[in-house]
Amino acid sequence: MIRFSIAVCALLGVAACASPQQSQNLRDQRLVRQFPNPADRVGLHVVFASGRGFITSYQPQVIPEQVALARTGQVCRATGQGNQAVLANRLSGSTATLGNGSQVPIAQFKANCV
Repeated sequence: MIRFSIAVCALLGVAACASPQQSQNLRDQRLVRQFPNPADRVGLHVVFASGRGFITSYQPQVIPEQVALARTGQVCRATGQGNQAVLANRLSGSTATLGNGSQVPIAQFKANCV
């Protein structure tokens, strides 16, 4: 949990000092590293390592939770942490500012790799 908190604080610190477009560029760079196939990045906002799993933020109006969970499983496999992601708990949702300045709803969950 401490590692997750540090990562979130670092990203939030950068995001607080950056324009929406700069923040979007940073998120996109992270997603490109995690999901080489562009189709797998659609609807995802950010995926952070957290213990034996990941915290995933996604746009529920673009992809359903099960798709976001399956994509998180891809990261589990790519990092050698497991073969799939299993939902541990849903986190509170929020809104995110995209690079163009528009705000979108974001849903989040914690998933463990198994």
